[in-house]
Amino acid sequence: MKLTSKLIKHRKIQKMSQQEVAFFLGIAQSTYHNWETGTNVPNLKYIPLISKFFNIPIHELFEE
Repeated sequence: MKLTSKLIKHRKIQKMSQQEVAFFLGIAQSTYHNWETGTNVPNLKYIPLISKFFNIPIHELFEE
């Protein structure tokens, strides 16, 4: 599963909007949307925050 799919999956598990996730991460909703669509990828500094927000280990974001 790609990172984009994992972001969508875990956001939906948490029953959160893209705006809510973006607010927690301190980014624009459009930036988070671009991560979910694969237009852009998160900067490495956001990976630990994403992991913390979704309460999953970092490696789970990148496992196939």
